Amino acid sequence: YLSSIERGRRGRPPFALVERIIGYFEIIWDDADELRALADLSHPRARIDTTELSAAATELASRLERTIRQLDENALNDLNARLEEHLHRIRNGGGEN
Repeated sequence: YLSSIERGRRGRPPFALVERIIGYFEIIWDDADELRALADLSHPRARIDTTELSAAATELASRLERTIRQLDENALNDLNARLEEHLHRIRNGGGEN
C-alpha cells in the first residue's frame, strides 16, 4: 500500500491513515514529514482548476496536461526541482521572480 501511494498509483490517503502509519512504524521527524508530503502529492488523477487564475496559469496547466506523457523522468525531476526552488524563494520573501 505504501509503495502504491509513493508511486501515485493510489488516491490520496486520508490524513488519519497517514498519521496512524507514522505512529505504527514509529517514523520520526524528517521521514514523517516526507511521508506526509508524498501522501499529499499522491493523486494519480490530478485536476487543476484555473477558473480565477491568469491566462498564463491556464496555458501552463493545459500544456502540462497535453505533454506530460512525453516527458522522461529527468525532465519531470527537473521541472519539479525548478518549481520547488521558485516556491521556496516566494515562501522566504524572495519575490516571485
